[in-house]
Amino acid sequence: MSLIKQLGEHLTRERLSAFFMGGWYPVVTGLLVLAEHLFGLELWLGSVNVLLASLSLVVCTSTRPLITFVASFVFQVSVKNSPGIPAVSDYLFTMPRLAVIIALVLVFLASTVYFAVKNRIFRGVGVRTPLLLPLAVLSLGFLMNGAFSGAWSPASLVFGVCESACFLFLFMLLYLGLRGEDGDGLVSYFVFCSAVVACVLIAEVAACYATVYDGTKESVLFGWGIWNTAGVSLAVLIPMCFLGFYRKTEEGKWQGWIYFALGILTFIATAMTQSRNALLVGAASVLASFCVFCFVGRYRLAFRIITSSGTVLAAVLAVLLWDKLYPLLTAFFYDNGRFELWSMGIDNFLSAPVFGVGFFGFDFGTFFTAEFLPTMAHNTVVQLLSGMGVFGLLSYAFYRAATAVPFVRRPSASKSFIGMSVLVLLAESMLDNFIFYFLPTLHYTVALAVVFTVYDGERRSAEEEAVPPSPPEEPYEPTTAL
Repeated sequence: MSLIKQLGEHLTRERLSAFFMGGWYPVVTGLLVLAEHLFGLELWLGSVNVLLASLSLVVCTSTRPLITFVASFVFQVSVKNSPGIPAVSDYLFTMPRLAVIIALVLVFLASTVYFAVKNRIFRGVGVRTPLLLPLAVLSLGFLMNGAFSGAWSPASLVFGVCESACFLFLFMLLYLGLRGEDGDGLVSYFVFCSAVVACVLIAEVAACYATVYDGTKESVLFGWGIWNTAGVSLAVLIPMCFLGFYRKTEEGKWQGWIYFALGILTFIATAMTQSRNALLVGAASVLASFCVFCFVGRYRLAFRIITSSGTVLAAVLAVLLWDKLYPLLTAFFYDNGRFELWSMGIDNFLSAPVFGVGFFGFDFGTFFTAEFLPTMAHNTVVQLLSGMGVFGLLSYAFYRAATAVPFVRRPSASKSFIGMSVLVLLAESMLDNFIFYFLPTLHYTVALAVVFTVYDGERRSAEEEAVPPSPPEEPYEPTTAL
């Protein structure tokens, strides 16, 4: 009986593992997140979502099932139960709901520890582990934000701890859990997961317009973020959808056109958030994708005609309609107080140049989103100098240079599109605070974990090819002493 029981447990584990590692689990996760957001079922369906993710860590030997969970989890928060605007509700932080959330966090952490120990993901981890040293230095920069300045506060330290966990812990969990995955299959899976998240966000934008939108940009609210947050969350997915188009059409599959249509719909949804930053960078990513298709893929000639014709047409219209376009462009590129914020950030830096004044050391008076988030300078460099000083800027520069390695040393079309997704976030963060918010960095962190996993596989293959095969051994022939 014990043998039959063990066999049954093995078959059950195998089936569960196949489900979590396959394509249906991302779809289930996306549907759960969408239903939670639309109907305010964060506690109920959110519990199912967390328990499924925890179970995936127990039965699987890879963190691949976490990709959709990580990239979409925050989008479950509904408008009516939001701890930020517009509801500013304490629904999720009062008993007994708070007790349930704490229990779910403990379950997920326990399953993470179990996964790490069972699969020995930390074996071989050292100084040469990708991004470990740069992330450790960056984490130190976060922890030291505002140190030795008169503006330092415990809130700044707590925020630095959270930033360190978001950057260091999440990347290492995903990357170490993905080692050994087939690079090509992993990229395809990541593209599919990104497409699922794009569908969820497109549906949430449509729901926003159908329910809370009153004709003003300020009413584009989701509970988990505002129009700018939604804009960047959508814009980073545009290159991923176009990567799906490229990969599928290269394989001769018609599903590539579904990805292409989804990429266009994602851009339209990005524009509907009315975020100027997202619209500008999102449009640039569409144009860049089309330019890439002019040189790679099966439809190079068609994209050359479309891209060149569209560019000429846009230039002609700009000349003919310049009198009408100029006021619109002037309003579109209005700094909206950013120059003043940057000036305040530089003044903060000059008052505490080594470690800055801390993230909570100065109130920039910007738009309120949630109490646990500080106001910021709306520029990555200025915010680093203001909150973390020269030490923070240098630690971030070290980290940023390290993240560029797999894109530069072994470039490929797939990594270029994933890199474009990363660049969308970085470009928008030069006009906003996204790189320091937790939500926008989730998909970004997954993208880096996937790229470094692919890069490691390429490097190992190159090293194996560089080693010459050993010559065949001579057959042993015993000799007889005379």
